[in-house]
Amino acid sequence: MVTPVITLEVNDSVFEASRVMTEKHIGSIVVTENKKPVGIVTGRDILKKVVLLRLDPTKVKLGEVMSKPLLSVDVNTSILKAIKVLKKNKIKRLPVMEDDILKGIITDKELFDAMALHTLTSFKLLLRREKLG
Repeated sequence: MVTPVITLEVNDSVFEASRVMTEKHIGSIVVTENKKPVGIVTGRDILKKVVLLRLDPTKVKLGEVMSKPLLSVDVNTSILKAIKVLKKNKIKRLPVMEDDILKGIITDKELFDAMALHTLTSFKLLLRREKLG
């Protein structure tokens, strides 16, 4: 999980988001309104909704291009349930919340890696049991 989460406000420009994403080497920014998470903007959003339409990124606000509502999971959500949320909504990043506070962002790759590790661990236990039995 990526922490801390980089956020910008709905009235910040797409240009500012692009600058921050480039500087921090990240693929998305959670968009807030009065410090409450309300949406997310990805590099792909910027390409499709600003660059390809030849809009001025210094004038377009994040609130105009963000994906909303913000889909998220609670810190106690299982890996399997989080993967289902990603697949159902065709997204790659999922904010993680605890008591309405943004704690991090989990990516599809991190979730699939965690699931693979769990599966390998489970098989190791089965193989060990067979050798002992």
